[in-house]
Amino acid sequence: MVLDAYASSNPDQVHEDVLQKSRDACYKARDAFYSCLEKESGKKPTEIASVGLLYPKECSLSRTEFVKSCRSSWGPETRGGILEKPYTFSSSSSKFVLLISDVSGGDLFMLEFMHMMTKLRPFVHSFLKEASKMFVLYIYTMGDRPYSRQMAKLLDPKGEYFGERIISRDDGTVRHQKSLDVVLGQEKAVLILDDTENAWPSHKDNLIVIERYHFFASSCKQFDHRFQSLSLLKSDESEPDGALATVLKVLKQTHSLFFEDGGEDLSGRDVRSLLKQVRKEILKGCKVVFSRVFPTKSQAEDHPLWRVAEGLGATCATEVDESVTHVVAVDVGTEKVRWAIREKKFVVHRGWIDAASYLWKKQPEENFGLEQLKKQGTDEKSDDVNI
Repeated sequence: MVLDAYASSNPDQVHEDVLQKSRDACYKARDAFYSCLEKESGKKPTEIASVGLLYPKECSLSRTEFVKSCRSSWGPETRGGILEKPYTFSSSSSKFVLLISDVSGGDLFMLEFMHMMTKLRPFVHSFLKEASKMFVLYIYTMGDRPYSRQMAKLLDPKGEYFGERIISRDDGTVRHQKSLDVVLGQEKAVLILDDTENAWPSHKDNLIVIERYHFFASSCKQFDHRFQSLSLLKSDESEPDGALATVLKVLKQTHSLFFEDGGEDLSGRDVRSLLKQVRKEILKGCKVVFSRVFPTKSQAEDHPLWRVAEGLGATCATEVDESVTHVVAVDVGTEKVRWAIREKKFVVHRGWIDAASYLWKKQPEENFGLEQLKKQGTDEKSDDVNI
């Protein structure tokens, strides 16, 4: 019926009618979006900064080609240091490379061209200021080039931290992966900060995994996060004790170890081994036994949680004895948990290890008891037996 009516009408009038209907639909969608935005953020749309799209300049030479041409000129004396104009490292500088990968923090911004809102993580500007004193900073994101440039504009509006060191998926050499082959820096002098470990299959030893920032409820849903978003809790991360402040301490410690003794020759130093050294101090002295955490038929030693605990310096075991300090469990009714309670050992859920891994610090055991696990409704499924 509609098509027939349009067919018998004036074409110009039909065109105008269609445009008006489209406008009405867009306005309706916009109003719905702003309503949702206000509910999520607690702010009116007029209170949220509107940011335009920053288009990248075209380059005659691709990033990959540029990096290859620079690397081909490096000699054996190349050392970790600040990236300078000749595109070589200065051995006299106390800086090396840090990749900032999809880390945001601080204020709310409305990105109209992308129909989305983003929230900068608390402490991000202080973090960038302090990190830039020690590192040459890059942004590396799996977003496209316009997105990566826009995020850089939000994080670094004056262009004082990143410059043109912005890498997007368009610059990558491997599809759906991130790699250091497009970064001007020796791998042994590069640290990566990212919230997705699997994005770096070839460079996990360079990686500091930071906890994902779930300010919006939609973010929790997208990543299957089991707790309420910060916006719904009407809360936010602590600036002095949040994820970025914690990671900054790790960066300072690793940087200090890298340039320890102030020697000129840094060719034998490797930030990857130093990062492992720092991590192994976190749960040093702890001996952990797991109860009903791993599937029955699996090898406990191959489970990611076992490996994480060992990487944090803990000793892991399959059986209890007097040297055990912690039992990690999901159920108070297991034999190992009953033994731990009887022997006055710590009983915690796996979140204790996860938190230590993300926060790079041993956490208070009382915050990770099994009673907290039940309150949060995070009892984990397992096909193990009660042992």
